[in-house]
Amino acid sequence: QALPALPTATIRDLVGKGIEHLLGAVLTLVGAPVQDAAKFKAQVARYQAIYGELLGRETVLFPGVTEGLARLQADGFRLAVVTNKVTRFVAPHLELAGIAGYFDAIVGGDDAVRKKPDAAPMHLCAARLGVATQRLLMVGEVRITNRRVFAEAHKRGAVAPAGPGEPRARRFIDLSHPILAGMTTYPGLPTPSIEPFLTRAASAGHYAPGVTFAID
Repeated sequence: QALPALPTATIRDLVGKGIEHLLGAVLTLVGAPVQDAAKFKAQVARYQAIYGELLGRETVLFPGVTEGLARLQADGFRLAVVTNKVTRFVAPHLELAGIAGYFDAIVGGDDAVRKKPDAAPMHLCAARLGVATQRLLMVGEVRITNRRVFAEAHKRGAVAPAGPGEPRARRFIDLSHPILAGMTTYPGLPTPSIEPFLTRAASAGHYAPGVTFAID
């Protein structure tokens, strides 16, 4: 069945929640919403086969990514990738992008018992790095689903650039306190705040004495 093509920008804004979500959303937009589970499973398999053949051909890193990863690694930070991407594609994609060597751990979409926005992948990432989840700092998209990941994993905070289709501003999500659910803390504790992205100097007030963190 021939279906109309969508603009690249439209598809780009759907990326980030896994292949099933992406393909389902695209089919809906072109007037062929998913109605048969078996047919959709076959479509996903076909998509994955084509994706594997084209993997990395048009991948372009954002400016400064390689330099930022190199700096973090040189400063002693252990880095990991946590993604909903099908696991078998993750390592090859990082290799093709030329940044695989910066990461000490990878958690793909098939590795944890549930995908993001569930916190399970973050807990698995912490286990693979050999640290407590409270010691993780996540760089991710500012989406409510990812805020839920941050919250449920009980991390201190997250450096969060804008996600697809969102204003190009960065925010620091402060998760200082135990989380009850979503962005709600236990009674009597402040709710997580979303603040302007911290400079290195400003970050000094958020960590132990003598510790700063910023992505300059």
